Amino acid sequence: MTELDYGTLLCWAGNQIGQQLQPCVFHIVPAGKPDPPANCSVSNQSSGSFSVRCQAGFDGGLHQLFMLTVAQPGTQGRNLTASHPIFQVDGLLPDTTYRLHIWAANEKGASPYVHLRAFTTHLPNHHNDHVVAEVREGNNDDSTNTGSSIGVHSSMDTNPE
Repeated sequence: MTELDYGTLLCWAGNQIGQQLQPCVFHIVPAGKPDPPANCSVSNQSSGSFSVRCQAGFDGGLHQLFMLTVAQPGTQGRNLTASHPIFQVDGLLPDTTYRLHIWAANEKGASPYVHLRAFTTHLPNHHNDHVVAEVREGNNDDSTNTGSSIGVHSSMDTNPE
C-alpha cells in the first residue's frame, strides 16, 4: 500500500425512496505501533508480591497486548503478558526493589517503555513478645503497702498465622 491508498472516502446511496443527502464518511488511516500505557501505578505491595495497573493507550488500529518485565537491578528478570494493562506479580523476594518496564505491542511493533520502580516489604516479624506486669494490692504509697504481690506473665504471639 502507498500513501495514496489512505485518506477520506465519501459515499452516497439512492433507491426508490430517494437520494441520500449527506454522504457516508470513512477515514482510512494506516495502522501503526500502539501508544505506551499511561498512568501506571504500583499497589498492594507485600513481602512477596505487588500489583501493577495502567491505562491502555491508543492501540494503533490493531489488537494490542501488554507486557511487563520485572527485574532486580542488574538482572534480566521475567516477563508477563496480558490483554489488559493489569498485572499481579507474585513469587518475589522480600525487602527488594524491582525495576519495571511496561509496554504495548501489536502487529506493527512495540510502544516505548514506561519505567517504574516497585518494592516488596519486609517479612512479618514472627517472634514472641513477652510482657511482664506486676499487680500490687493496697494503696499507691509503697511505704505503707501491706498487700501481697502477684506476678502476672503474658505471652503475645505476633505471628499472624
